[in-house]
Amino acid sequence: LIKKNTEGGGEAPRRRVVLIDEIDKAPRDFPNSLLNVLDRMRFWVDEVEPRQHHAADLRPVVIITSNAERQLPDPFLRRVVFHHIDFPDAAGLARIVAAHFPPDAVGEGLAARAVERFVALRDALPDWQKRPATGELLVWVRVLTRALGADAPGAVEDAPLHALPCLQALVKTRRDLERLRQTA
Repeated sequence: LIKKNTEGGGEAPRRRVVLIDEIDKAPRDFPNSLLNVLDRMRFWVDEVEPRQHHAADLRPVVIITSNAERQLPDPFLRRVVFHHIDFPDAAGLARIVAAHFPPDAVGEGLAARAVERFVALRDALPDWQKRPATGELLVWVRVLTRALGADAPGAVEDAPLHALPCLQALVKTRRDLERLRQTA
């Protein structure tokens, strides 16, 4: 949002992107307060003086994310375009893992086995209190690599779901862990 000046003159103004992540975790009145800011299309950074804003022809693209943990107010929902992103399938998860870990970093076969077991784990309980998400998968792959090294692929493939190595990286509540053990 801030135009950078260079020695030979200024950089031409260009459209920017504003990301407001996980709005559903903000205080209850935040979405409605945000409507006022979006109406005026003035954004500022407190750490930068003087405060700057863009003219109407340089309106930023505003992307707001939500995990749907709480219903957002109707006035807010009426004024936004909603786009639901489905949870990735196994192939999509494999691409995500590959984008975060070079093949030589995760060992041969670990990425594919980890994704396969992760999908099975997510499907093991119909009503997770905190269903493992993509972030947990990435942390799990990192932890497996560091903790088990070359043994990780076999350990992941051979273990029952309730006894997967480094399970703590995936299952975040005692209730989910106990219910997972009961399915064994």
